[in-house]
Amino acid sequence: MFGFLTPAALFGLGLIGIPVLVHLFRPRKVRQTPFSSLRWLRPTRHRFSRRFQWHRLLLLAIRAAFLALLILALAKPIYSRPANTAGTDRFIVVDVSRSMNYAQDDGLRPIDTARRVVEQLLTNPSARQRTTVILSGSEARSIGPLVGDPRPYVVRVRATSAEAADADLSSSLPLIQTMLDARRQGSDLELCFVTDNHVHNWSAGAIRRFVQQTEAPLRVSVIDVGPAEAQNAWVAEARLIESEDTPQRTVRVRIGAVGHRTQQRLVHLTGMDGMPAASTSVRFQGRDHATVHFDIPPQLALKGQVAKIQIEPVDALPDDDTYWLNLDPSSAIKVLLLKAQTNRIEQRQPAFHLRTAIDALALSAPRTVHLTRREPTDVLGPEIAVADVVIMADVPALADTDLQALERHVLDGGSLVIFLGPGVNLDFYNTAMHDPDRLSRCLLPVRVGDRIVALNGAGPARLTRVQRNHPLFEKLLDSIYGDLAQTQFSAYRRLELVDTQGRSQVLAMIGDSDPAIVEWPCGAGRVVVFNTTANDTWSDLARRKSFVPLVDRLLAYLAGGTPHNMFAVGNRITVAIPGGSHDVDVSVATPMGRTIHPTPRVRGGRPVIELDGQREAGVYRVEVAGPSGTARFPFVVQSDRRDSALVRSDQEQVVSWWSPAPVRVLRPAPVTATVELAENRITLEPWLIAFACAVLLAEMYLVHRLCPAVHSTPV
Repeated sequence: MFGFLTPAALFGLGLIGIPVLVHLFRPRKVRQTPFSSLRWLRPTRHRFSRRFQWHRLLLLAIRAAFLALLILALAKPIYSRPANTAGTDRFIVVDVSRSMNYAQDDGLRPIDTARRVVEQLLTNPSARQRTTVILSGSEARSIGPLVGDPRPYVVRVRATSAEAADADLSSSLPLIQTMLDARRQGSDLELCFVTDNHVHNWSAGAIRRFVQQTEAPLRVSVIDVGPAEAQNAWVAEARLIESEDTPQRTVRVRIGAVGHRTQQRLVHLTGMDGMPAASTSVRFQGRDHATVHFDIPPQLALKGQVAKIQIEPVDALPDDDTYWLNLDPSSAIKVLLLKAQTNRIEQRQPAFHLRTAIDALALSAPRTVHLTRREPTDVLGPEIAVADVVIMADVPALADTDLQALERHVLDGGSLVIFLGPGVNLDFYNTAMHDPDRLSRCLLPVRVGDRIVALNGAGPARLTRVQRNHPLFEKLLDSIYGDLAQTQFSAYRRLELVDTQGRSQVLAMIGDSDPAIVEWPCGAGRVVVFNTTANDTWSDLARRKSFVPLVDRLLAYLAGGTPHNMFAVGNRITVAIPGGSHDVDVSVATPMGRTIHPTPRVRGGRPVIELDGQREAGVYRVEVAGPSGTARFPFVVQSDRRDSALVRSDQEQVVSWWSPAPVRVLRPAPVTATVELAENRITLEPWLIAFACAVLLAEMYLVHRLCPAVHSTPV
């Protein structure tokens, strides 16, 4: 079918009337020539009259045809045979993650090939097709709306560069979904992903949700611009290892490598005041890893210290060759765990799994979580006051003084987590912790039922209606890599929500009947209630592989920031302010010497500073000046390491995720970077311009050859 990319140019066909008007109203000049007497001549009709009129008509037609051809060329006509006569809306998603900066042996990077591929797609559109480009990096962003002629987007694409952050191409799907509101009735949807096609580029759950929600006929093309074989070494992780028995301290560094060639690297540890630089050598063969250790003097003060670990020489993907390890202990989250001693067997105690998860987090990053365990019968007032997060695991009741201290703690901005269980005292929870007369200041927004529901006969209940956008569940609900949504409950309590103002939020349900997780803002603080035990007695939540990440996010969310004070490039940064005061002046010095003055905010009941995703990797120094003095501490921003192994996606698996939509995985030509899509189309603009040039030459020949001969004919 024929179509035009810029049909508005067809209004220019009215210009054809210009040569018509010129020929009709051009003044005719009659030249008078002196002649002898005409008395002996008989008047006759001019014989060349008809030839003169034919010539003028031919000249008019040629000039009108020239203008028409130019106007049609400006309208950019194309001929194509699309799958749907109603047209197609094409979204070109370009991967701009850091792995696209991988420099191959010839110096060509995947981002260079991607720019050439996208330029080809933009300069060769089809009839009745609208196109836009989405750049997928730390966040997905469109460079413009859907347009029929996308060639103006080429300039933006040529200026595109890879970022220092990893990307999930599936994060572009919600943006595409919002832009589909302007989709033409009956049109098809085409997605073109230009990427190096690594495993972490895709999220199966996001893809399946998009396919289920999309009503338009969908087809997908994955244009793979990544290298067939990659060679890379990177600093995978580093951690401080401390022993309570001995004063010895060690920084353990794990180095990863991938490739078919042998690699030799030097590992350096620098940047620590009071300790000289240290180095060691590692050797890799193929896909391998190595662990090196650096001893830290026991007397070395770690406050404000950040160790820089670097491997040399720098390889084809340099972003992951440097790692900053934050050793400053000031960012540690203080957790107070209250649990009843109901069993002498450690593994059967009410908070065994929860305590093990917190211990694992503390071991993975020392000095980030400080856990204190207490019996509910102990005197807790002073410890509650200094805790960031208080956790009650199947606690029957608290003393009046401890309950008052806990209320003050939460109202002043602290956080409380409650795990229910068989040992809770219903009178205490429903009368002391829950008070409908002062609901905005009580610790419980629900009434706890007196009946434990066992589901042995009907089968276990499932976790449902999870609020996917809540910070607690981010990326934990993926159907492939996460198992949180598969949690099953064998028992739970009936919970009755009594919040008439709608301030409480149910984050998840057990089946269709009772809340599983409830969040409640209490004063300046926050309360989270889990309708299950902190072990595996009532549910298998504590045995799920998502449990430790869930606990990590729970502590970070309630404490107002990440417990590690280590962030990935491009991600939003939330850092808790020590001391809990709001009346402070905060300044942040970036690695490049800039100074940022963020305004403190309250998140989760705690004063924090928030920064948009920073592009500079390195150490940021925070200075907080307030009534109680000045505090200084660092936080770290560095590249994520998910794509460092450069593991390519399995083609069959990607196709299955998009099913039933047809999927093609293509590779561009090695030299020209061209790709051949399924649709046949011909751009007619060059042909029309060439034809217009031929018509112009014919007009010039007619004017300069035939016209003089006509005008020179004797009268």
